[in-house]
Amino acid sequence: MKILAICGSLQAKSANRSLIESAQRLAPSGITVSIFNGLGELPHFNPELDGPACPAAVLHWRQAIAASDALLIAAPEYGHSLPGVLKNAIDWLIGSGELEEKLIAFTASTPVSIRGRLGLRALRDALGAVRAQLVGGEPVVRGPSEEADIVALLRALERKASGVKSSAAPPRPVAQITALGPADATAYNAFLRAGTLAHADTLRIAAADIDAAPFSTSDTAETVTLVARSDAGDWLGVVTLEREAGREKRRHIAWIYRMYVESGQSGVGVGRQLLSAALLRARTMPGVAKVNLTVAAHNLRAVGLYASAGFREFAREEDAFRDPQSRAELSMALALEL
Repeated sequence: MKILAICGSLQAKSANRSLIESAQRLAPSGITVSIFNGLGELPHFNPELDGPACPAAVLHWRQAIAASDALLIAAPEYGHSLPGVLKNAIDWLIGSGELEEKLIAFTASTPVSIRGRLGLRALRDALGAVRAQLVGGEPVVRGPSEEADIVALLRALERKASGVKSSAAPPRPVAQITALGPADATAYNAFLRAGTLAHADTLRIAAADIDAAPFSTSDTAETVTLVARSDAGDWLGVVTLEREAGREKRRHIAWIYRMYVESGQSGVGVGRQLLSAALLRARTMPGVAKVNLTVAAHNLRAVGLYASAGFREFAREEDAFRDPQSRAELSMALALEL
């Protein structure tokens, strides 16, 4: 279980900072706690800054949230409420979705049990806007029982996570995933071409590229293109998985290319099904140990999807493509567990 710990105070020697550092040190087996240190780098929330030109610090914050299984927030009480820097950080997540129904443990380090409660109440109210699944909410009193209380909070978060997983009904597949063959190339290129016109800001290829050099759709041991279809047979999305060719020393790498989900199908699980099917296929390729991909940095839904599957950013290229606006692109990688 991967827990992202967040301190609501910017003080280097804050008691709440000490609390999350203790959580990192005391984390039981099976739980890893990493600490997010970028709250102070976030600009003041302004909806006009969101979207394609979203600040890099905000993208980093959103990616860190999306890549975690749960959060641990320790925050002091400021003026009978939560710290402004923490409220600002939450505001950046309200519309983008990374906090929606997120599993979150929250507490405050206090000298006595009656302190910090108004701040925790305000934090609970703020997290209610995203229907977060909350654990804890009581202060941790500094003293002899502090470490035991921190471990108990981590255990409660772990139990809550297990309960959520066990009680959830198996998701009904929203699409049928099949491989395309050579005869499907014309339909594939038409579908992808429509996507480049509808989403010029997130797809690196352009309609003119497809017209000049249409893609093939052969299903071989080295490459496959998958399509997601509705029950009625309509195309909902596509993705291509291809083993890197031409260099013997990079044969352990496969790439995900041209991942596209049609407008209107975003957020309902089609992309997750396609990605899962592509990774399952990658695991059948002998010797493939890693899957790489690139994604437009401002395409937060896609970045969050890849991060939740375990992909991690290893490079960022500014001005990677233009639509005509300059766009940054992230390179991400996933080590396969074979």
